[in-house]
Amino acid sequence: MRTFLLPYIHSYQDLIFILHILSRVTGLFLISPILSNTSLPGMIRPFLVFMTTLLLSFGLYDSYRGSDAAIHLLGFLNPEKGIYFSLLLGLLKELAIGYLIGFAFVILFESLILAGQTASFMIGFSMATAFDPVSGTQQTVISQLFIMITSLILLVTDLH
Repeated sequence: MRTFLLPYIHSYQDLIFILHILSRVTGLFLISPILSNTSLPGMIRPFLVFMTTLLLSFGLYDSYRGSDAAIHLLGFLNPEKGIYFSLLLGLLKELAIGYLIGFAFVILFESLILAGQTASFMIGFSMATAFDPVSGTQQTVISQLFIMITSLILLVTDLH
């Protein structure tokens, strides 16, 4: 029997699969520079996390189900050792992975800001600043140009 809202939930394994995706997406949204923006309303963030989780679960569902599944999620669940403890450890691992992915993006964008400020200082544009709504600070124009170019490269090369 399929439900209308979540057509892929047939058993507890499917629910565990969605919880793992939700955990990783939550970790990513906690720290990533654009998604943790203070101008983004607090009620919108959980909605974005949930919708991103649904979209990812729909896309990954075929590789999760079946005998030739690329993702073997439930191999670590051993009833003798405690299902809930191993499930909690798996969810914490996914949260940490998402957090580290977001942290890598923070390092990338902050290094671009530093490179842009250094380049602006060297060529005499250090006084030409603009307000950056993501960080809430004043950034040089060259820094914002570096961030925009890198964001476009990440989107065009499918690294998102």
